[in-house]
Amino acid sequence: RRSIGGPPDATNGQLAPSLETALARPNNQFAILMGVEDLNYVPTFPTDLLDYGDGTSWIECRLRSADDDELLVVMGWSLEQRASDGS
Repeated sequence: RRSIGGPPDATNGQLAPSLETALARPNNQFAILMGVEDLNYVPTFPTDLLDYGDGTSWIECRLRSADDDELLVVMGWSLEQRASDGS
């Protein structure tokens, strides 16, 4: 709420349009995820999967400009192994 200037009593429906606008601003790393930037980027995985040995792991992905190798986005995922089938 604070990042988009929303009042504490605003509903999600009232906040969503403002959040969408904020995420789609030019030169915003989230513009790639929103599909509003026409960037030529290459996903890279700078390290191997980090396996914690307890059924959880971490993987990092970086999106880099295909034109000049500029770093555009750094994101990562925490993964959890399913108990049902080990995937």
